Amino acid sequence: MIKYIIRRVLYIIFVLLLISIILFIVQKSMPGDPAMMMIEGTMGDFTPEEWEFQYQRARELLGLDDPEYIQYFKWLGTIVTGQFGYSSL
Repeated sequence: MIKYIIRRVLYIIFVLLLISIILFIVQKSMPGDPAMMMIEGTMGDFTPEEWEFQYQRARELLGLDDPEYIQYFKWLGTIVTGQFGYSSL
């Protein structure tokens, strides 16, 4: 009976990990650049060099300059702790 419960718990952990990987891939495959959307309305306020600096800063703040596996573990950490982001409402 204990072996059955342990096996089921391991299956649940495996399935949750697989689902989290699929969700991360779906989120990353969405069209658009989050950093570009973040600074989209400020194009006329800056020179091209300043705007590029703001764009790179936004990518850094959002963690988009990190490798994909680092982004996944950061994303997984926020999901596990219940920090799902900011509401747009």
